[in-house]
Amino acid sequence: MTSSHPEERRIAGLLRELIARSGMPFAQIEESLGWEPGRLEEALSEPGRMMIGEILVLLPVLRTSIGEFFARFDGLEVRPPASAQVEESEGRDTRFDESRRVIEGAIARRFAWKSERA
Repeated sequence: MTSSHPEERRIAGLLRELIARSGMPFAQIEESLGWEPGRLEEALSEPGRMMIGEILVLLPVLRTSIGEFFARFDGLEVRPPASAQVEESEGRDTRFDESRRVIEGAIARRFAWKSERA
């Protein structure tokens, strides 16, 4: 197993949790995505190996939105989807902005970590 960033291990752990909650076996998930057998287990066993594109394709199969995934990752409260997400004062949905901040923070922490190792 290769050395990985702690946040990469957290992403793999969160994905494993979502898979367990879904009740779907790995083989069923892989088949629904057109992936070869063993690809999902291998990617989760080596954190940092799974690419963001793969995660984005996997989340809908697990019935999880991108915003919910990154909110859970960053320890934010996961809110129910609906008009409750719209701020009354501004009249706009703020989930995207919040998700973007979470993702940018994770990327910045990973960049700093990679820079320290260089």
